[in-house]
Amino acid sequence: MSAFEPLVLEMERPRLEETLALEEALLEACDAGEVPAVLGFWEPRSLAVVVGYANSAKREANLEACDADGVPVLRRCSGGGTVLQMPGVLNYTLVGPIPESGDLSTLSGTNVWMMRRLAHALERLPGLGGRVSTRGITDICLDDRKCVGNAQRRKRAALLFHGSVLLSAPLPMMESYLAFPSQSPDYRAHRSHTEFCVNLGIASDLARAALVESWGGRAGEVPLPLVRMRRLMDERYGRQEWHRRT
Repeated sequence: MSAFEPLVLEMERPRLEETLALEEALLEACDAGEVPAVLGFWEPRSLAVVVGYANSAKREANLEACDADGVPVLRRCSGGGTVLQMPGVLNYTLVGPIPESGDLSTLSGTNVWMMRRLAHALERLPGLGGRVSTRGITDICLDDRKCVGNAQRRKRAALLFHGSVLLSAPLPMMESYLAFPSQSPDYRAHRSHTEFCVNLGIASDLARAALVESWGGRAGEVPLPLVRMRRLMDERYGRQEWHRRT
């Protein structure tokens, strides 16, 4: 499989909770055969801590600082670590059917296939040639510092692979709102958030275009699963107790 050939979608909703709900709704709809492969993009306009599905919000976020400064603490449907969403971060969401065989038919094979394409797309951008590599399981690094974090969620017939690309984010903000992660790859070597992470210094439109080309994205109308999104808002994403569970 050379590309998903997904329809490209601007995913940003009025509330970040709705954007996160839309991600899961697209996965559900693709699993049910209601939507084709989709490549969505969104960029946060303000700060928010987003924990992985199985994370403890109390363990991974500095809740006292978040509450004092009005920074929401939210939860996404995929695994992986906790991230600080902020201006200067480009988020992509790739949803597509799971084939019966090949790399994308397994979780580990999907990680390898996706990371190879991500790294190839980014290393072709100005100033990044020869500096981009895959580290850990789903990290992309510029030299020896993390610039993209990714995560995966699978259902019976569809998968979700998404990630956050650091372009021009105010990285020191991470120290205020994120705790040191409970789990981290060996190559991190106990570095702080600002020592470990780095911006790519690439314009959003260039990064978007590289990812669209890598996955064979195409224009077209996506039938938005709004009923599913609203249900997920009612059941999960609109509930503080779900986001803050420990």
